[in-house]
Amino acid sequence: MSARRGSESPGRPIAVAATAAAAHNPAQAARRRTIRYLAAALSALTALIYFLIGFRVLSVLDTPTDQIFGFFAGAGYALGVYLLLAHDRRLLWVLGALLQVFVVYQYFNLAFQRAPAYEVWGVLLRVPQVVLFIALVYLALRQPSAEPAGPGAPTPAEPR
Repeated sequence: MSARRGSESPGRPIAVAATAAAAHNPAQAARRRTIRYLAAALSALTALIYFLIGFRVLSVLDTPTDQIFGFFAGAGYALGVYLLLAHDRRLLWVLGALLQVFVVYQYFNLAFQRAPAYEVWGVLLRVPQVVLFIALVYLALRQPSAEPAGPGAPTPAEPR
């Protein structure tokens, strides 16, 4: 018998018993959900702009044939929308925040290797990316709530 056995409910792992025993704060859960929706909207906006770059509706380079990166970046941010709406996992938010740092750093790091070095859409695109970074850091630093992930998701059992 484990020394920690007394702190868990019979038949359930310690983590599940601790989660079920945690007090649920509806205001905190609502704030977290709002931040996730805001982050998903920012990711969708970023994806849209990148897709417009990929389709050459928005021109960011002197040679528009090189704008194919917009499709890949747009797809990545579209995946981010799905992950933000479907999952609440700290590891995803940490990885997403690190990716935002990488993308913004690369934009400025590679600026002098492209023509023009800086353009309106490229600079404006950093605004939702920085705000998305802040939202992801917020989500990563705060513990996900014990509420269900979505409609029909199982809830943790009440402690005995």
